[in-house]
Amino acid sequence: MPLPSIGLTVDDFREVAVLGQIANPSDSDEEVLAKLQVMYEKMRDHKNNDPRSSGNNDMTPEQIALDEANHLLDTTALTGAKWSAIRSKLAEIYKSVGRNDMAAFVNPKSS
Repeated sequence: MPLPSIGLTVDDFREVAVLGQIANPSDSDEEVLAKLQVMYEKMRDHKNNDPRSSGNNDMTPEQIALDEANHLLDTTALTGAKWSAIRSKLAEIYKSVGRNDMAAFVNPKSS
């Protein structure tokens, strides 16, 4: 599941991090998000470096672009960055593989 589907608030992320034993209930919001980000990057690195996984070799250009878009969304969710700051980058990613409908959806100014 994409990380933004966890919830809308830091409290939602805190609940998941505590339930997953990634963070402690007493951790600050910044600590919770930092711990989640470290775990996310470890999982991503493991997936990309797993010899049993073919990585991007068997992925179509569209799948690679969608993976890149998901990474951007996940990173934004974990860093607390403004969603508006990534809209144009997301639109570029979608446009690069002919997904103009998605580009226009995330950034109407891009159409």
